[in-house]
Amino acid sequence: MPRRAMVRPSHREVGRSSLTCQVYGSATARRRLRKVVAVTETPDPDRLSGPATPANAAELAKYLPLSQRPRRDEKAVSGNWSEQGARALLQFADLLEALSEADWLTPSARPGFRVADVAGLVVWRAATPRLARFRELVARALRDHQRRSAAELSLGREIAARGRTGLEAELRSLAARTAAAGSSRSVSDLAAVVLACYETSSVVGEPIIVDPVASGAVALARSLNAPVEIKAVLKTRALVSTDGDWRVGSGAVLRGTSAEIVLFLYGRAGLPPATG
Repeated sequence: MPRRAMVRPSHREVGRSSLTCQVYGSATARRRLRKVVAVTETPDPDRLSGPATPANAAELAKYLPLSQRPRRDEKAVSGNWSEQGARALLQFADLLEALSEADWLTPSARPGFRVADVAGLVVWRAATPRLARFRELVARALRDHQRRSAAELSLGREIAARGRTGLEAELRSLAARTAAAGSSRSVSDLAAVVLACYETSSVVGEPIIVDPVASGAVALARSLNAPVEIKAVLKTRALVSTDGDWRVGSGAVLRGTSAEIVLFLYGRAGLPPATG
């Protein structure tokens, strides 16, 4: 009996088959969906029980993969964080204004950095284009045989020599430039300012409330690019902000303030102590 030739399906046929399974569902697709729901969060049965109403559908959609969520108008979605960045710069300037001279020289939550050094680095980063920042850090690292953190410390210390009042005025000027039409800032630019706010406020006892949209964006971006040890925690813990409507990670819920969670994600503090 002649052997039957094996014919491999084309990429187009494979794509059609995958799309069909996604739309109509298969045993494998349903098993994957149940796994996603179980890993992400256990839905509230009181909210999901009953007839299939639009409200229940919207609630269930929160637990679906992004490709299966309802379509919505996303014309306003942008990768430009200049508005939030300008507000964060102003908040940081207000925080510096409230500090005493002793606070100015207090060690911050970033190892090896004083509050003055953190402020100096924020001013340098906000005032310097991205490519110029990269070149400056590389040049210092090669010249002085330093790691990036040491190069940033030396830069921050040089700028901090201008004094607290001078840096505060520069921050307000930079905030105005950042908020101007045509300005563009990435989430990493935003993260540098938000993290500096938390690194400073956590050691000087001056509370600061950052816009939850900004703190949530910073936390999410960091969770996607965090070191292995941080990602390992996020696989088993859902870090839920108590003062912002956001969370990162999956698993057992661990609640904390936005500051506590962001500082943990950047290695500046341990896990938030409160659980729930």
